[in-house]
Amino acid sequence: AMNDAAAMRLATEFGGQAMSQLKQSLDTVQEYVQRGPDGVSWLCFVGGLATFALGALGFVDVFAMLFDPLYYLVNAYQMLFGLGTCIIEAPREWVQNEKLQRARGFIFEFA
Repeated sequence: AMNDAAAMRLATEFGGQAMSQLKQSLDTVQEYVQRGPDGVSWLCFVGGLATFALGALGFVDVFAMLFDPLYYLVNAYQMLFGLGTCIIEAPREWVQNEKLQRARGFIFEFA
């Protein structure tokens, strides 16, 4: 009975901390959305980075290419999609390279 009470207190404490962190994260997202296009653009850029990173993790698995080529192809597409999102949503001052500016223009025109 004593261990159950201690476990319950510990679970309650960790649950409260988790809820506090979740609320703080949601407040940050809400702040970015309220900033308007710049805030939303930044969130999209971070989403593109996450998409690229997850695709890269699956793309590194060379055995998937042999045993599950569709999985490998989906990860390659996911990497390209994430990279495209990052190029589109990157702040203009980050895209100083002429090739990146042309790629950005191409994506805006044809995507």
